[in-house]
Amino acid sequence: MSWATTLHEAFRALRARLGRASLAVLMTAVGVGTVIVLVGILGGAQRDVARRIQALGSNLVSVSPGVVSSGGARLGYGSRPSLTQSDIDAIVREVPGVVAINGIWWSGGQAIAGARNWTTRIHGVMPGYFVVRNWAAERGRVIDEDDIAGFAKVAAIGSTIAEKLFPGQDAVGQDLRLRNVPFRVVGVLEPKGQSFSGQDQDDIILVPLSTARLRLNTQLGAEFRRVSAISGRDRFRNPGEVDSLQRRGPLVSNPAAFQARAVNLITVKMDDGQDIAATEATIADVLRQRRPAGEVQGDNFQVRGHTELWRAQSETTRMLGLIVSIAGALAIITSGAGIMNTMLIAVSERIPEIGVRLAVGARRRDILGQFLMEAAMIAGLGGLFGLLAGLGAVGAIVAFNLSAPVLSAGWVGAIVAAAIVTGLFFGFYPAWRAARLDPVSCLRTP
Repeated sequence: MSWATTLHEAFRALRARLGRASLAVLMTAVGVGTVIVLVGILGGAQRDVARRIQALGSNLVSVSPGVVSSGGARLGYGSRPSLTQSDIDAIVREVPGVVAINGIWWSGGQAIAGARNWTTRIHGVMPGYFVVRNWAAERGRVIDEDDIAGFAKVAAIGSTIAEKLFPGQDAVGQDLRLRNVPFRVVGVLEPKGQSFSGQDQDDIILVPLSTARLRLNTQLGAEFRRVSAISGRDRFRNPGEVDSLQRRGPLVSNPAAFQARAVNLITVKMDDGQDIAATEATIADVLRQRRPAGEVQGDNFQVRGHTELWRAQSETTRMLGLIVSIAGALAIITSGAGIMNTMLIAVSERIPEIGVRLAVGARRRDILGQFLMEAAMIAGLGGLFGLLAGLGAVGAIVAFNLSAPVLSAGWVGAIVAAAIVTGLFFGFYPAWRAARLDPVSCLRTP
């Protein structure tokens, strides 16, 4: 029997039992539509979770000063500066996949605005800080390259500082003093709340890194105390003389110049998908090549990737994928069970018909093919209607701003294909059972 004849006979059989066939189609459509909606919603949730974790730093690498010894005692990481602006420049030049980089000079002290004061953290940062931390200004702006180049006396403050020093007024454009140096507030940062360690992230003042190192640094040598608090330049430099701010020298012979270019921490944000372990090794090699042999014993820096957040992102992605798989499998299997139940009932009702067809010369594979075709038609129609219903539901969710589903044509096609294959799988047993019936026994069935 040809495929066209088989298809025609299957269509007639389903139309003759339209109510039961419609119920099986509905069950399949509900299963497919449910899976499409679940995949869309959980895919959107997976994307949001990944973005939030990445915003916390899953693709970050930090470089901190290494362990040093003093008087026989080994001090902790970062106890003595060993990183400079030149290290930052080298990483940008020689390490591939760098999205943003930031060098931090940190300190603390009292911020004064009028009659109010507040003791807080003071960080000198580069513009890359706001990319690395995914931190934007709620009002005003953040530190930019012009501020760095011009040694500008500007500050971006956290919301806690704005509340403590400028209550009830707009902090942007106001003045405050840090270690008797006046700064103009150019931006108030978006609130971030507490960190994992319980620290108030909004209790902070950010100033240009160049300004912090030269105007707020109390460890500069005598030659840097001549720096103008207004221009940031050496007030006593003769015409044609090398700017003292640009002088370079070994750590030991010119400690003042080192302090003027030192940073307490370097943070690098890498491209998504970048191998963090390989990036750590590359950064370490770049920094080792910059340190003359014999100047330091071992590495005077430590390179560490934020592997815990990366593992958290991977685990979260895996768990959400597992949830989608289990929910989808249950929905598709349920629809397949409905198809099998419908086909078993159809076989039991059509035993005399099967006996007549076998008696007049129909082959068993023809009977098998017809019932498989009926199961495939039910699954195919259910998949089509489920596809339309699922896409409509996803569109409604987006229209009402209830969520932000993420769907791909590949996923949708795979769901519909899985429904059809499942329908054929569950329809095979009833078809096989019909093909194995004895013609004589079938003809004796009333």
